[in-house]
Amino acid sequence: MASTILILALFGIVAILLELVLPGGVLGVAGGLCLVAASALSFVEFGFSAGLAITVGLGVLALLLFRLWMKYFHRLPGTRQLVLLGKNSRGDARPEGDAALAGKVGTALTEIAPSGKAVCDDERFDVIAESNAIPKGSPVAFIRRSGPGWVVRLSE
Repeated sequence: MASTILILALFGIVAILLELVLPGGVLGVAGGLCLVAASALSFVEFGFSAGLAITVGLGVLALLLFRLWMKYFHRLPGTRQLVLLGKNSRGDARPEGDAALAGKVGTALTEIAPSGKAVCDDERFDVIAESNAIPKGSPVAFIRRSGPGWVVRLSE
């Protein structure tokens, strides 16, 4: 029975870590169910005190492995393409916090109502209009970063 608990726990942790790379939810749910099953079996097999210790140990181990996974994932073979490492499409490093783009003027590539695309310094950006819709081809001023895009306003 102890080997079943160990196998369920290991499969659960590995499945949850793989869910970070292979989205879809199935591996995450299966991994979570395996960890719950391992915890429940440890209570049945070893009693309350040992079951509680095993459950806490599984939680701590899972958190530790998750931390290591997030720290070293981008260094694993074949995973570099899955992680944005702070470079733009040309391979140049972006300025800290994209602060250099704030205040610059670009051009609306699409109608921005309330979101769209704009170009500045030969690079495309997802943008959100600060207030009213902005027609395609209009000059836009980049105001600030907002989530994955930029807030822009019609420039004069």
